[in-house]
Amino acid sequence: MYKIAIVDDDESSVNLIKSMILRFGRERNTEFSVAAYDNAVGFVEKYRAGYDIVFMDIMMPDMDGMTAAAKLREADGSVLLVFITNMVQYAAQGYDVGAFGFLVKPVTYESIALKLIKAIERLRSDTSKAIAIGSKTTFRKVRIADIFYVEIRGHTLVWHTADGIFTNTGSLRRVCEQLGENFAFCNQCYLVNLAHCDELKRTEVTVGGEKLQISRYKKAEFLRQLNKYLNDMS
Repeated sequence: MYKIAIVDDDESSVNLIKSMILRFGRERNTEFSVAAYDNAVGFVEKYRAGYDIVFMDIMMPDMDGMTAAAKLREADGSVLLVFITNMVQYAAQGYDVGAFGFLVKPVTYESIALKLIKAIERLRSDTSKAIAIGSKTTFRKVRIADIFYVEIRGHTLVWHTADGIFTNTGSLRRVCEQLGENFAFCNQCYLVNLAHCDELKRTEVTVGGEKLQISRYKKAEFLRQLNKYLNDMS
C-alpha cells in the first residue's frame, strides 16, 4: 500500500484528486491510502514521516505551499512532493525543496496517472535504499547512502546521518543485517558505512568528519571488509 497526503484548502479539488488516485488504483490493482488536509499549517505541525507521496497546492491561506514544503523537508527528506498549481512560474522554486514534479490546474486524470506511474517506479527502485527509523512517537525514512554510522548507547541506537542525528531503540546487530555488506563494525559500539570512511590510521577511522576508535578485536575484520569494499569500487 502507498500512503498519500493531499494538502489543499479547496475541497472540490481534494475530492477530484482523491477520486483520480483511487481510480488509478482500481485500474492498476494498486492499493492507496489517501489522507486530506485543508491547510498547510496543520499538516506540517502534526507531520510524521510515513507518507510516500504528498500532493500540495501552492496557493493556500496562512501558509503557502512553498513555505510548507521547506518545513516538510526538515522532517522528511525522502517523501515525493508534487505541487498542484496554476502558476507555472513557481516551478524553479519547487526544485529548491526537492519537488518530484508539478500538476497544473485543472488537473486531468491523464496527468495524475502519469505522475503516479513515475512515482511508483521511483518508490520501488528506492525501497532497498532507505530504512525507517522509528520510535513510539516518531517515524523517519533515511537513505542508507546518507548514513555515516550507527552507534549504540545502552539500548539506544544513535543514527549519525547527513540529515542529522536521530535515535530509537533496538539492536545494533539487527541494524547490521538490515543495512547490508557495505557496513562494518570498527568496534562493538559503532557500525560504520564504509562509503564514508575518509581516513584510516592505526587505531581510528574518520567517518563523516568524526574520528572513531577501531578496537583491537574488530580491526582485522574491519580492514578486510574495508579493503573488499574499496576493491569492489575500483
